[in-house]
Amino acid sequence: MKQAKTHMESQPTIKKLFIYATIHGNRHLLEFREFDEKGNITTEIAFYEDGSVYEKVVHTYIGDKVVQSNYFSENEKASHTVSFGYDDDGHIIKESTWYADGSLTIKTIERNVAELSDTIVTRDEDGTVEGKTYHQFNEAGKPILEIIYDDDGQEEVERTSFQYTDSDLPLRIEAHSADGSKPFIRDFDYVSNDRGELAATYIRDENGNVMGSENRTFDEKGNVTSLEEINHYTGQYRQMEWDFDDKNHNNAIRQFDRHGNLTVEILLKYNDYGQIIHEETRATGQGMTLKEYVYEYYSS
Repeated sequence: MKQAKTHMESQPTIKKLFIYATIHGNRHLLEFREFDEKGNITTEIAFYEDGSVYEKVVHTYIGDKVVQSNYFSENEKASHTVSFGYDDDGHIIKESTWYADGSLTIKTIERNVAELSDTIVTRDEDGTVEGKTYHQFNEAGKPILEIIYDDDGQEEVERTSFQYTDSDLPLRIEAHSADGSKPFIRDFDYVSNDRGELAATYIRDENGNVMGSENRTFDEKGNVTSLEEINHYTGQYRQMEWDFDDKNHNNAIRQFDRHGNLTVEILLKYNDYGQIIHEETRATGQGMTLKEYVYEYYSS
């Protein structure tokens, strides 16, 4: 879905971001993020309403690459640590995860540039294979084949192929499993409006029956202003609408049920740099939630 973009040359680099929430009249710090001078997130913290830590992540970088992420759970108790290794092209080739109980999982990614493929193998601390997955991609980087192997990495368990239109939209997803519980087939049909914008999407099952549909409208700038989603199997329905201001900021998001009743409304305000500073959410039966975004910047 196309999103509105606003680019401002003078936008400063964020140093800290505080997100406050006001629920039922009580204001508390909901999230905190800290950034380095290159714009990389170095710390992320989520808080409970009483101010205690729900989750914390600390990232360590070399250059622009994160080499280690330390995760903490409630009350900043260590949960697990993930370290990353890269090849000369900057692709992740190794991901090691240490858990608080002392166990270790190592994921290696072997890339074949000529075949546009990679093989991901997961091992435990003893080197025993716990999983293996093979991916192949098209020149646009989209997956065209995924093969999942058993826990030993020897026998094929499931194979999924992906086909695309000339504009790289999904055309068909087809999966087959070794145990015979599949095939699973999904076909996609598209309808464009007179400006070439994607006005409708239809998803069909292996028998050609429409199981899902999406219908969109656009404004003169190409922003999606409404989206109707229908699951024809379950009957689930959702109607979304977006409003944009004269600076092309998305300042309102609304969700409706199939009877046209407003169920969720989100109103947004922005600062001069196009960053959200105020978010007001009203949901049916849940009252109103206010979020304030407070920024600190590095000196230019």
